[in-house]
Amino acid sequence: MEHGDTNTGYFICLSDGQKCMRLLQDKQPYVGWNTIAAEDVVTVRVTPQRPLHLLKNGVDLGQAFAGVDRTHLLCPVVMFCSGCVSIVEL
Repeated sequence: MEHGDTNTGYFICLSDGQKCMRLLQDKQPYVGWNTIAAEDVVTVRVTPQRPLHLLKNGVDLGQAFAGVDRTHLLCPVVMFCSGCVSIVEL
């Protein structure tokens, strides 16, 4: 499997369309990132220990990237789906 552009990483767009949460910096592509369609409801869950979890239609796809938290809001690079992402902090 290709590891993608390690200089760019993968991003997910938040529901306001302005900010993005960086899910990956390098490593291999996050499990499930390429299975998200526009009709899927996607949620990013932030746990107290700061790892992010990506949920698709309520199903947790697993830990995204333990070193990234909700403060890492960056410009869009890759949009998994438009206008359907929200952040839930536990």
